[in-house]
Amino acid sequence: MPQKNYSRYFVILQEDEKSFAISSDKLPSGYTKLENKNDKCKITFYVQNLNKEKKPYCQVLICGKKGKKQIINLGTLNIDDTGRCETSIEYGENNIGNMNIPMKEIVGAAVIKSTEPSVISVMSGFLSTDIADWKSYQVVDTGSGDRIKNEFDSYEEKIEEKIEEKIEEKIGEKIETKSEVKNEEPEVPENVPEIKAENKREDEFIIDEDSTYLFFRDIISDFEEVKVCPEIDRIKFYKVPVTSIEDMINCDNYNKYTVVYYPIINYFTYIKEHGYYLFGLKFNKEGRLKYLDYAIPGENEKRCQPFGGRSGFVTWVSEDGSDSGEGYWMMFYDFKNKSIVVPVK
Repeated sequence: MPQKNYSRYFVILQEDEKSFAISSDKLPSGYTKLENKNDKCKITFYVQNLNKEKKPYCQVLICGKKGKKQIINLGTLNIDDTGRCETSIEYGENNIGNMNIPMKEIVGAAVIKSTEPSVISVMSGFLSTDIADWKSYQVVDTGSGDRIKNEFDSYEEKIEEKIEEKIEEKIGEKIETKSEVKNEEPEVPENVPEIKAENKREDEFIIDEDSTYLFFRDIISDFEEVKVCPEIDRIKFYKVPVTSIEDMINCDNYNKYTVVYYPIINYFTYIKEHGYYLFGLKFNKEGRLKYLDYAIPGENEKRCQPFGGRSGFVTWVSEDGSDSGEGYWMMFYDFKNKSIVVPVK
């Protein structure tokens, strides 16, 4: 009788990025098991002590093949209330992720938060020596081979859908493609004054009240406008109170949840000690809305910078225009081009 082939490898996962633990005294940990038997590869992920409130987490394998270095996304982890999850999936030995990648090319595994411009690794481990630059590899989905979406991609799609619905409701005109909303200004009939473009002077700069601005203005109408960070021109800040994580996952007002809360949920640990953060509307010189701004209170120190700047919070601005003291870590988001931008002083 021929002998059945069997091999098994364990990849021990160790914490990379802080603030994802279920509690301060329980660090995230886990392992990835790769079992090969009769040309089949069974991949098992086990994790514990992960903060469920910061989901989704992605389970990924790291492929070190020369010329085709990739991060293979195997899907999300369904973390339970105790911070644990165990999943298993099976592929052909030479077809990991249905991408014709042999098992022997897998050099490591990780649990990540997928963001642009770079991957945030919650935990990772390797079969041999650590690979220093693996986070720069292309992230591909097992189903299509496409780059997986980050949180702002989904957030942007929802915003565009809501803008389309509002425009259709106001002007009774069918918008056939999303590209019309993103790249062209909708034609507004003369007899619809409530969304007709109009220049109005507010706070010593002119705001062009087009349909996009009115959409966002309606969403933040319940928040208090505050005057902070005078060194930033042409921006309106609004204070968003947060007393618990429940405040940020309330979907009673879907537009407000999608625009104001959803993109910032993962930063709750940075926000909770202050009890609020700021949402801003940044305008260009012509008075047209250009960026959304998310500002988290904190001093100009590394310990206060959300995720060390890896998720876009790379700009610190003082509250009163001075060089020190209290201030905010800011992330500017270009909602039309789906990208995080870094202001040039």
